[in-house]
Amino acid sequence: MGRYPREGDRDCKFCGKRIILRAKYDRNKVFCDRNCAVEHRRRIEAEKMEASKIPCKYCGKLFKSYENAVFCSPACVNMSRRIYYDRVCQTCGKEFQVRNIYEIKRGDHKYCSPECYKRKYTFVEVDFSVQSHETMYWLGFMFATVSGMEETHIELDADEASLVRLVGYLKGNMSPFKCMDLYRLKLYSRPFVRKMGLIGLRDDLYQEAPVVHPDYVMDFVRGFMDSPNGYVYRDGADTVVALHGRDSKLMRWIADMTGGQITYKDKEWVVVCRNLTAMCDGLPRNEDKWARIAGRGEAVTQPSQ
Repeated sequence: MGRYPREGDRDCKFCGKRIILRAKYDRNKVFCDRNCAVEHRRRIEAEKMEASKIPCKYCGKLFKSYENAVFCSPACVNMSRRIYYDRVCQTCGKEFQVRNIYEIKRGDHKYCSPECYKRKYTFVEVDFSVQSHETMYWLGFMFATVSGMEETHIELDADEASLVRLVGYLKGNMSPFKCMDLYRLKLYSRPFVRKMGLIGLRDDLYQEAPVVHPDYVMDFVRGFMDSPNGYVYRDGADTVVALHGRDSKLMRWIADMTGGQITYKDKEWVVVCRNLTAMCDGLPRNEDKWARIAGRGEAVTQPSQ
């Protein structure tokens, strides 16, 4: 026998059938019977499973991943081993390729070599064979400040501020340390040492000039000038730049590029330039030295030669 609907009656949450509340204990009832409650639970679980599916790394098919699996089947696992995956070394920044996606998933293959994995101090190994204003500036600075080259590292001696700027350019985590009257920076990397050696960087008296595009020659000279081997002094009304070095071939090349005069004294080659200001357009890195060249700084005394 039917009755009129009363306040509190509602539709079944699953099938939509009207639920008639016949007793007080029915007031929390949301399904018309047990079957609707079971089917509703199954639907919720199916939706959750569908939402948790991920695409297969090889074929792209959606599947339920168990134990962080990334392939939907053993066949896709075997086929994936034929694909190379691009990675970037977190130590030197070098790009390399791997084939084992499982090792990538576990967090392995972050480094291109065991050496990079063991290195405590890291920096981006800039490819100085790719020439630009920035790379040639720092290449000139390194040619002027190199004091030692071993199979594992390069040593650079300069003032602390310049070495800190170099570390910032290389995005490194090392710090220069006091060594005699200057500061020293060590760059540990066998591949980087080999690449710099191919460019021409050496720590002996036979260092030759690298092959520099004419557009970037003065950037190289500015980098050399901003090292402790570059000096500025007054000669009457003229501002004179003196570049000091031990390597005859390198210093003769700088003299030819700048039109300076080269002399040899006290076991050093000295290139003296009077017209360097007009040839050094661009943003200077060492504001103190280049302000003197531009005539904005105070007069400085001539260095002892």
